[in-house]
Amino acid sequence: MTSTSPHDSKAQRDAEVDILAKLSDELGTLLAPRKWQLTEGVPVEVDGVDADTTVFVEVYARVGRLKGAQLHKVAKDVLKLSLIRSHEQRQDREPRLMIVFASDEAYNSVRGWVRYAATDNGIELRVVEPSAQIRDQVLTAQTEQVMVGIAQVTDTAEL
Repeated sequence: MTSTSPHDSKAQRDAEVDILAKLSDELGTLLAPRKWQLTEGVPVEVDGVDADTTVFVEVYARVGRLKGAQLHKVAKDVLKLSLIRSHEQRQDREPRLMIVFASDEAYNSVRGWVRYAATDNGIELRVVEPSAQIRDQVLTAQTEQVMVGIAQVTDTAEL
């Protein structure tokens, strides 16, 4: 799950791991990243899946309100989990589907049709906060990402 994007960071990946560990403890089942193969041969990467493939989780490690492309990412996760739900129902299984946020602000940012689509497709939206240390690292990384974004806009404006 390594990325060189200025919008991704080790702190956010560490937060995903921490959140999955906490959720695993809460649910009493180990959740781990997995590439899930639909019957039709279509691969789908999921942040957390249990060994029995009955729980599918997407984690959003943003601390604070979501904006623009971040909300689009959540909408894509709703679509991905809806596809998994549809596939699993054809297998006569009813999976548990979740999108887990690192903060109340991120959770509360999901409104309108995206929230409705999640609820309508049986996707639980919930908050599992990372440890305080990891939360602080994510906040620092987010600040650095904003600074990189501002620098890129400034550089582009000078062209």
